[in-house]
Amino acid sequence: MAGPRPWQAVAERQTKVEFRVDRQTLADAVAWAARTLPARPALPVLAGMLIEVTDQGELSLAAFDYEVSARAWDAATVTEPGRVLVPGRLLSDIVRNLPPQPVDIFTKGSEVVVRCGPAEFGLLTLPVEVQYLWATGDHPINLLPTS
Repeated sequence: MAGPRPWQAVAERQTKVEFRVDRQTLADAVAWAARTLPARPALPVLAGMLIEVTDQGELSLAAFDYEVSARAWDAATVTEPGRVLVPGRLLSDIVRNLPPQPVDIFTKGSEVVVRCGPAEFGLLTLPVEVQYLWATGDHPINLLPTS
């Protein structure tokens, strides 16, 4: 079989991001979107929270579990627009305990770095796949490889 399968092409759509946002703004948005994250996801991608920032300074945080979805929007100072998928519950725990200072979030290799004052955390990224397609309204034919 030649060429990438449809699900492989989708996984490559993850991009770099870099932005700054107020800690309380981020905490509220993450808490709202994290409400839909399942405690025991059937698929690893369902544990993720999609972070998307645009060059217009819009921040979007989204999560879903195939039955319920949540998305929060707010403003951010965006240096590099893009999207990335991170473990949602871990992001929620981290953001909730950050000091009351501006939060910088950026990609560094295969990690998303969350920096706020003296605190810095690295989160491994997840493949965007289903999460990306749901959040943008695209409709995939099949995301899973077939044999």
